[in-house]
Order: sequence, then C-alpha cells, then structure tokens
Amino acid sequence: WATGGVGSRAVPAVVDHPDLELVGALVYRDEKAGRDVGELCGIGPIGVTTTKEPADIHALDADCVLYMPQGELNPARALDDICELLASGKNVISTALTALIYPKHMGQPVVDRLEKACAEGGVTLHGTGIHPGGITERFPLMVSALSARITHVRAEEFSDIRTYAAP
Repeated sequence: WATGGVGSRAVPAVVDHPDLELVGALVYRDEKAGRDVGELCGIGPIGVTTTKEPADIHALDADCVLYMPQGELNPARALDDICELLASGKNVISTALTALIYPKHMGQPVVDRLEKACAEGGVTLHGTGIHPGGITERFPLMVSALSARITHVRAEEFSDIRTYAAP
C-alpha cells in the first residue's frame, strides 16, 4: 500500500516469501507513481507498478492489503481508507494507527464502523505496531515459554522516534 519507512521494508519480505505474491502498491507522491515498486524499495524491478489511485488497489484481486502509511498524521483518513479496503473484500494488516492493536480504545463508534466494514467485505482486520508482530505478538509468546503459570500478559513498546519523519 505504501513505500515509506515501514512499507519499503514489507515489500521485500512479501516478495521473498514463497507463499505470497505482491500485486499492487499505492503511493502518495507524484514522483513515486507509475514506477516499479521493487525499484522504489531498493530490490530492483519486480513487475509491479505503483499507483496513486486507491480505486486501483480496491479493484485488484488481492486477499490481503498491507496498509502502512503514517496514519497518525491523519487518523480520520486512515480509518476511511481501512474501512473502504475492508468493505471491498480485502483483509487488512495495518501499522498505520497504533490504536488498531486494540480498537476499543478508539471508541465504540469506530469499533462498530470497523465491524460493519469487515462484515460487508467478509474479511478481517489485524492492527499491529511499527515493528509488525515483534513486541506485541512474538515477544509475549517467547517470554511465556519461560513461565510455569501465566495469569496476565501485558506488552508495551517504547521507541525513540526522534529521528522518525513524523510529528
């Protein structure tokens, strides 16, 4: 979905995975549009041309969309984009809004909207962090293997984001 800080790392992972196929990429800047996404991500041409048109992504025959823009800059737009993707029949994995890790933090109206979009498209949403699957998912499982009994699991991730290009 994007070729920024997180998306540019996701593209090579998708391309290298034997069970996945990259079929499209949305970009936000004119200079990135119409280019090979592999070249933008530094892995060479892969035959997938970027677009600035969300409708092009909605029209793709894709099971899942990785939605990874800096959604915290415009949470309303990110939520709109995610709901449109879900309603179009695409499962969504997103790092764009941290609150999507636990959508109830965004309030019941947002939860209702997400559930409606998922039901309409017959799909699911997985919200994850800036390091997808790391601290919030794999780390607690790994640490739990060291425990004889678990009564509660809480994982928090803190990052030095002073060099991250977002307010």
